Amino acid sequence: SICKESFWSFVQEFWSVTVVDLIKVRREWDSLEVKTYKENFNIFPSLEDVRQFCHTVIDEGLPVSFDIETFGMRNDPLYLYRANLACIGFATSGEDAICIPFLKRGGFNYWKSDIEEEEVVSLVGELLERPEIVKIGQNIFSFDMPFMQLLGFKVFGECHDTLIEHHVVSVE
Repeated sequence: SICKESFWSFVQEFWSVTVVDLIKVRREWDSLEVKTYKENFNIFPSLEDVRQFCHTVIDEGLPVSFDIETFGMRNDPLYLYRANLACIGFATSGEDAICIPFLKRGGFNYWKSDIEEEEVVSLVGELLERPEIVKIGQNIFSFDMPFMQLLGFKVFGECHDTLIEHHVVSVE
């Protein structure tokens, strides 16, 4: 659905969000230009791709957004402790991103060997531990960072949780 619930339910306190969204839709509709976006998304990386990405972020001090995907029984009250890490995605811009899988469909290991997986874990850990690398994510303080810490990863440096920042800017 294009329109948020506030449009249909006439919840006045949310109308400003709906109006802004509809203005964006109208602007796109009226535009003669069809926007295309360059995307450099690597969803099946090799070990060398992971090395190159992590070293580029670290060497250039790029801010990085990250998000994890997990699987398990979501209704389990101990989900955080029992879930499995399926992948972690990193992006350095709206165009450049890598998804580093740990499991394939069916729950099988993505990496060819334990040695490869250990190097990937080490590279990801090094990136997350660098205090000079700014980390950005949605709901990272409540879920992603605690989950990663349970797996042994440490996250240092400046971190921004867009879920919290959104609520600070747009109190609903």
